Amino acid sequence: MNIEDFINDWNSTSPTIEVKTSGSTGLPKTIRVEKSRMMASAQNTCRFLHLREGDTALLCMPLDFIAGKMMVVRALTCGLKLINVPPSSHPLKNIDKAPDFAAMVPLQVYNSLSTTHETDILKHIRHLIIGGGAIDTSLENKLKEFPHAVWSTYGMTETLSHIALRRINGPDASSWYTPFDNVSICLNHEGCLVIDAPEVCPQRLTTNDIAVIDSDGRRFQIVGRKDNVVCSGGLKIHIEEVEAKLKDFVSVPFLITKTADRRLGQAVTMLYEGDSSTASLLEETCRKTLPRHWVPRHFLAVTRLPFTATGKPARAEAEQMANQLTNNKTLQPYMEINTISSDNLSDKLRLPAEWERQKAVQLTWPHADTDWKDTLDDITKTYVEMAVEIAKREKLIVVTPHPDEVRAIIEDEFKKRELGEKAYENLRIVKIDSDDTWARDHGFISLTGDGQTELLDFKFNGWGGKFEAEKDNLINRQLHKKGIIRGNYRDCNDFVLEGGSIESDGDGTIFTTSGCLLAPGRNQPMTQDEIEQTLLQRLHAKRIQWIDYGNLIGDDTDGHIDTLVRIAPADTLLYVGCDDENDPQYAELKKMEEQLRTFTTRTGRCYRLLRLPMPRPIYRDGERLPATYANFLVINDAVLYPTYGQPDLDDEAAQTISDAFPDRDIIGIDCQSVIVQHGSLHCCTMQFPKEIKKT
Repeated sequence: MNIEDFINDWNSTSPTIEVKTSGSTGLPKTIRVEKSRMMASAQNTCRFLHLREGDTALLCMPLDFIAGKMMVVRALTCGLKLINVPPSSHPLKNIDKAPDFAAMVPLQVYNSLSTTHETDILKHIRHLIIGGGAIDTSLENKLKEFPHAVWSTYGMTETLSHIALRRINGPDASSWYTPFDNVSICLNHEGCLVIDAPEVCPQRLTTNDIAVIDSDGRRFQIVGRKDNVVCSGGLKIHIEEVEAKLKDFVSVPFLITKTADRRLGQAVTMLYEGDSSTASLLEETCRKTLPRHWVPRHFLAVTRLPFTATGKPARAEAEQMANQLTNNKTLQPYMEINTISSDNLSDKLRLPAEWERQKAVQLTWPHADTDWKDTLDDITKTYVEMAVEIAKREKLIVVTPHPDEVRAIIEDEFKKRELGEKAYENLRIVKIDSDDTWARDHGFISLTGDGQTELLDFKFNGWGGKFEAEKDNLINRQLHKKGIIRGNYRDCNDFVLEGGSIESDGDGTIFTTSGCLLAPGRNQPMTQDEIEQTLLQRLHAKRIQWIDYGNLIGDDTDGHIDTLVRIAPADTLLYVGCDDENDPQYAELKKMEEQLRTFTTRTGRCYRLLRLPMPRPIYRDGERLPATYANFLVINDAVLYPTYGQPDLDDEAAQTISDAFPDRDIIGIDCQSVIVQHGSLHCCTMQFPKEIKKT
């Protein structure tokens, strides 16, 4: 939903608006709420924060959920001037002056603190409210010194945003939430918070949040969730309390859950990312930090912790995972070490790094019915060059509607260069029609692990509907059906994902760009958190690194990662730099460089950064083309990189790439013919990794 749609809905004759609930008081559902109650909620917030007509308010939340809707309602009801920016992990990056009022989720605040400009804007917001998730202790500590008011919010969809605020900084900082004047609270027999807010909610609302109320009867603290209690030996242990106690002492990602126990009923259990060697250290830390009865009885190593689409712990899945690992055996030794096997949750699957050994590379060949029709001879020569270098080293799969013609062209070049029989054996040509030639974006994304290959067939829609893609989107299915590419086919056409938009280090980290994955026409109305969780789940990844800057002029993809930043062995990132301050891309690429310097590996080490030169501008019909040296292809024993007829910069790029891949041949391919259609070498190809055999 966009702001125009919401305002039209707001101005309609209907007295109600449709909103989605979060699940705080039960199963998530869609409800209709009265506009008059939303106006009352807006007035409560503005009155509490002393916001005045004409104050500026930042809208950086999706309008599909109550937080975004209520920011617009506050502006309409209280006369605030709305600053509307696309929802992203860096909502302040293009803001020049701090708004008077802003509402963000913790991730947005955390990311904003990673750059100097955004931190400065953040500090000067007169009232910053943070909701939608727990605020980490380290993040809260960073906010304590802010000169203006920072608040943590408590509320839910049913209460039409927040009904209570807690000051994080300044002399009024507190660990207690203070409800609005017209809101009263109490606890039910289970210790759950009950909210009476007649202006915004027609009935008393019983939450699943276990709370304590201050002696004055007005303020409250949240202890945990009713469904997040471990009933162990007659004691009730709140999972969130255990996690909070351990947060500052445990260095690996972890979750506390519960498992069945014949003697105690339920046992406190820790899931953590890592291997079994960490368990003894974790046990020692828990014994030093926790009350005796809170110490986990089981320490279970997993490859990836489960989280919901909005980034919160998936408690039910965590409990199920833990019980699978313990197999419900309740009288086992005190400390238990297990690792999830591929037989249950397929946790050994991963997205390999491009530099790992490959089985084949795919090219989708240009033809007269594509955009290449006017430059077909030139682009064919470039594709032949790529085909020769690939077929020397590994299998080459060529997709084309004209197999006999293409085979003759390629084999004629093989003959001229006196290539051996291996090149001919490596060549496999298959007849399939196509709209275009960008195999990187319509090709399979392949996962491997323990002898398995998973072929993920994501939807390709021409980069958000910009170009025709129906035929290209069917290529994968046909390749698998014909037996050209073998593995476990996975239909992922419910999600748009292009291969050029992701980079993997082979060890669980995926790099991508917010500019591309959040661009219109991809996966809306999904939020960034929802997209991230989908990537984590589908790609069996452990974390996503979002890059928020650097879209090249002329790039139809909205900022594919393979035009900007590439991963290499030994924790190395190659990235595009720009030295010309007059270049319109200079500022964006400088911000990208600054952001990369804040990134660390999963073990906390800084990345080794190698700066690629920026090609001098290349134009066609007055339009600048997105030439980039980052668009190289790693194949077995070599790296093919694009050149642009600029010998000094072409050689500089080759040396930088050689520094990252010292044990490979660095081979230049003239891509001046490719760049006229706004792509380059890597965009034309898709590699298939060798399977990892069982050991």
